[in-house]
Amino acid sequence: MYVRMKKNCMDKVVITAAGVVCGNAGSMKEFEEALLDGKSGIKQCTAFNTAGLAAARFGQADGITNEGRFFALMERAASDMMQDARLTKEAVAAFGGRCRLFMGTLLYNTEACLCHVQAKMQGETDSYLAHVNDFSQRIRELTGVRGSVTVCSSACASGTTAAGMAFDYIRNGLCDCAIVGGVDALSYITACGFNALQALSSSQCKPYCADRDGITIGEGGAFFFVETETQAKRRGAKPYAEIAGYAIGNDAYHATSPDPTGAGAYRTMSAALADAGWKGGEIDYIDGHGTGSLINDDMEVKAIDRLLKCSGKTVQLVSTKALIGHCMGASGALELASVLAAMKAGRTVPQAQLADPMPVPQTIRLCRESVPEPVRRALSCSFAFAGNSAALAVQKVEIV
Repeated sequence: MYVRMKKNCMDKVVITAAGVVCGNAGSMKEFEEALLDGKSGIKQCTAFNTAGLAAARFGQADGITNEGRFFALMERAASDMMQDARLTKEAVAAFGGRCRLFMGTLLYNTEACLCHVQAKMQGETDSYLAHVNDFSQRIRELTGVRGSVTVCSSACASGTTAAGMAFDYIRNGLCDCAIVGGVDALSYITACGFNALQALSSSQCKPYCADRDGITIGEGGAFFFVETETQAKRRGAKPYAEIAGYAIGNDAYHATSPDPTGAGAYRTMSAALADAGWKGGEIDYIDGHGTGSLINDDMEVKAIDRLLKCSGKTVQLVSTKALIGHCMGASGALELASVLAAMKAGRTVPQAQLADPMPVPQTIRLCRESVPEPVRRALSCSFAFAGNSAALAVQKVEIV
């Protein structure tokens, strides 16, 4: 199953600004450089005690204190985006209700929930539990957004879903522009959950490797300014790329495991291509979900092969999780930022930790090194718990 809204607006939807913070970068500019250089942000975790866990290294962002990690990541990524957009919050506010906010998150405030429950159990009466309205209000204050705020929580497809919803709103004339993002912070509760599932890598996440043994958890945030091409030209803004298509789906297979045949992932990617009016042979790059777990990577390769097998083309597949970890609800937003970085540089992102590649069909190419070739049309994909999936078709905009 998938959702596809009718296109009522003939104007293109473009991304004109991006901001990032994660394990290997504190800005979009640093992120671009780190990805192409294969710089890892996986390090010894200091956010919480890792004793008893199968892993002690996580994709931890630098300069973030344990007090309010989520808010700090959100504010740094959003501020970087605002600077890149050359927008003040007063300028954003001037758009009024025609500028909306779409944000993906999965694990917001899990540590605060734990602390709140413990405080209540100990008899504290003044303990306050922050909720979704707190961070939506904080980002309103930071960016100046006056339109509606939509928070997406579709597991680890949340960031991609948020971008897709913004795309749908803009192309259907429900707004002219949007601030779009995804944020999640390291959480001891999350680490314990994946540890209980025996899903943590004992060393480091190795997507698409024959000896992959699980995920490495990360944290981060990415925000974008998305608008109609007409408005971007009026503002004199230069687009990173165009969002050309989008789809979401759910394979309804299992709470934590994807359909091993890849059927659900295939349907979502196919729907995104159809929404963009593309065929499989017209894409030249796929930023995959690539968690480094046995089942996910295997089903993803099957789904992509099915998508491309009639095209007679070989497409590069990459996962950034080997460098920054799995950033949960923020992962889709960071994957989109990775696609923008590759398009801007005219180089593919290398697949880190690829010592022993898993067997892949001829439709898929895995590369240890960055390759100097144009990335014109790409898919950015998320395949998450509970069968959630989402895919964006992204196209480079030629500046004339």
